[in-house]
Formats: sequence, C-alpha cells, structure tokens
Amino acid sequence: MTSPIDICVAAYLSLPVLGRVILNRLQAGMNPELFIETSKRIRTWGIILLVLSGSALLGKSGMLWFFGLVSFLAFKEYISIIPTRPKDRRTLFWAYLSYRFNIFLSLKAILSYL
Repeated sequence: MTSPIDICVAAYLSLPVLGRVILNRLQAGMNPELFIETSKRIRTWGIILLVLSGSALLGKSGMLWFFGLVSFLAFKEYISIIPTRPKDRRTLFWAYLSYRFNIFLSLKAILSYL
C-alpha cells in the first residue's frame, strides 16, 4: 500500500519531467536562448524537488534538519550581501554562533516531542 507521502513525492518529481516533455515539444518554434534558459530552470526545479523529497522521505527529523540547514544558509547569504564595516566583525561572529545555537536548541526541542 502506498502512503500519501509516496504519492506526493511521485507527483512532485513528475512535474519537472512533464515540463521537460512539454518544452521539447515546443522547441521547434522557440528562440534558442529562451529554450536554454527554460531548460536550466526546469533542471534546477527538478534538483530542488529531489532534495526536498529526499529530506521528506527521511521523516520529520530529516525535514527539520533540512529546513534548519536552509535557514542557516539563507542567513549566511543575507549577511554576505549587506554592507558591513570592520567594526561589525565581532557582532557578525556572535550572530553566526547564536544562530547555529538557536537552530540546534529549536531542533532539539522539536525532536524531543516527536
């Protein structure tokens, strides 16, 4: 018997395949640059869905660790984009440490209830 998660994973993973099939049918009338750009986007979404589905198949703890990692990487990207001064280095150091510690405590608390 298939679980609802298996059905959702199959549906999500079939979407990039379906997009690729449609794109290949429309290739003849498309601008080549647009075709390459759309192909890259479909491939990227396929990878994103594959990673997300893989973490979902690991269960609740896998999803929590995955979203914790994505959250930390988004925070790190934000810090790298904003303009900083040399004076800000100590504050950024403590922000990195406290963010990791916060994610660790949150995951520990959530996993203790599962």
